[in-house]
Amino acid sequence: MPRTKPITFNGKTQSVAEWAEELHVAPVTLYKRLQAYSLDVAMTCGKLRNSVGKKPMLITFNGKTQSRSQWCEELGIGLSTFGHRLQKYSLEEVMSFGKRIKPKKEQQCKRTTKMVTFKGQTLTIAGWAKKLQVCRVTIYKRLERLPIEKALNKKLIKGASRG
Repeated sequence: MPRTKPITFNGKTQSVAEWAEELHVAPVTLYKRLQAYSLDVAMTCGKLRNSVGKKPMLITFNGKTQSRSQWCEELGIGLSTFGHRLQKYSLEEVMSFGKRIKPKKEQQCKRTTKMVTFKGQTLTIAGWAKKLQVCRVTIYKRLERLPIEKALNKKLIKGASRG
């Protein structure tokens, strides 16, 4: 295990070995948890195994201690989602997310469909691609660099159906 800096948690600073002893886990276990999880999760998840077998990972949040499964049930998310979130975010953030992290619908970026009018006909780029029987990316790329008259001219598009 590489040498690490002292860890300050709840106003107390100790080495990994000292914290591990206080938390009743092996130093290497605490070190691995500190690599995988945020500090507050690594320091509050308790001992996972005893001599009898596997114990649930206990997490304390706002004075309430529960297993990961119980927190997942309360939050309405799966164990793997909970684990992934703990790797990316602090425990406070994970608990505040609830079921979804996505922003509310009004905050989400709304994608607009680009309409293109040529020779009196208005279609989406996908519509023009279908009409000209070419890939829609071809139409996008041509519209980026050519005037619309050339971009949508069937005679000038390689591979376009001439019929």
